[in-house]
Amino acid sequence: MKVRLFAAVLLCGSVAAARASSYSELNSGIATYLRGDMAATVQHMSAALADPSLDPNLRIVAYFDRAVSEEYQQKPDAAITDLSAALAIDPDYNEAYSERGDLYHGQRKYALALADYSHVIESRPSSMAGYISRAGVYQDQGNLDAAIADLTYGLSKNPDSAQGYQLRGRAYQLQKQFSKAMADFDKVVTLAPKESGGYLDRGITYEFTGDHKAAQRQLQESLDLSPTAYDAYYYLGLSQWGLGQYAEARKSFAFYIDKSNRPIVDVAIFEWAAAAWSGQSGDARLKLFRDKWSGWPMPIFDYLLGTGTEDAMRAAAKEGDAVEVSKRLCGVDFAVGLSLKTHGANQDARKAFSDTQSICPPLFGEAAMAASELNHAP
Repeated sequence: MKVRLFAAVLLCGSVAAARASSYSELNSGIATYLRGDMAATVQHMSAALADPSLDPNLRIVAYFDRAVSEEYQQKPDAAITDLSAALAIDPDYNEAYSERGDLYHGQRKYALALADYSHVIESRPSSMAGYISRAGVYQDQGNLDAAIADLTYGLSKNPDSAQGYQLRGRAYQLQKQFSKAMADFDKVVTLAPKESGGYLDRGITYEFTGDHKAAQRQLQESLDLSPTAYDAYYYLGLSQWGLGQYAEARKSFAFYIDKSNRPIVDVAIFEWAAAAWSGQSGDARLKLFRDKWSGWPMPIFDYLLGTGTEDAMRAAAKEGDAVEVSKRLCGVDFAVGLSLKTHGANQDARKAFSDTQSICPPLFGEAAMAASELNHAP
């Protein structure tokens, strides 16, 4: 929860400017906010804002805290309206720009988010937070060079920002500049040796450069520090696959799916393949997921289970924008390679795995597993 202690300070300095009832509503709103009761916070702040004589400084507090509460209630448009109202009173209120930028970013209104984050940076050019936020928008736009430039400048002012190095390293990963990525992740581990994230990122980097054993060591370090960092099991499964440890990979993929709050659905395909490669059947689990989930990649599930065709799978993959189609076709080519190999058509499977590598976006598990298949003896 975002705790706004400065709100209470403003209140104490402006009691005389507000009527007693409005002041009471504001205090009640702050109290309910700190308790996590967002609905009550919205109610109290709305009551305070209904008083036309409310001091402008207190009105800003009410708008801001109501906006944050609305954000928690997943009402981004209402929150943006309140933050804009706060900024109309105080155009230099940086926290409101930052908060509104986050909401615009979440709505993929990138130009508006960039404008708000740029205002934060102009006001506080030495603060890392603005550069991190703006870099995140640039990265989502696919402008990795701009993201890296922002993070590099921010780090020149904040050389001890582990988060800055981590985010720049991840941008380098997406550019496949793995040596630069590793240097940044090494810096993360130096600055935050007790945090699991740096080890996880080093493990991912090793995995996508084909060093599966080194990847496993780093991923295990991450899990030792944070046993509930379930994403590590996903990448651990990829490294086990790369080493031909298919039974272990199946367990890692299954653990990731079962424990993660929002698992990557495609990993069910990886689990199915690891089962097949280890001489077992993964059909029952895949059917379970097919009945439980909907949408993409269910056509791939149908294809692997023998209830769908490659043509139907490819047709379904072409629905959506160009970026989404590229991601889906990556999964399609990988599934074709898996199916061909399970039927003994190894040379055709290698062609499909090669196609997978060429079409997959950076850091996709299908690409790593396809690369491992191509490195194995045919």
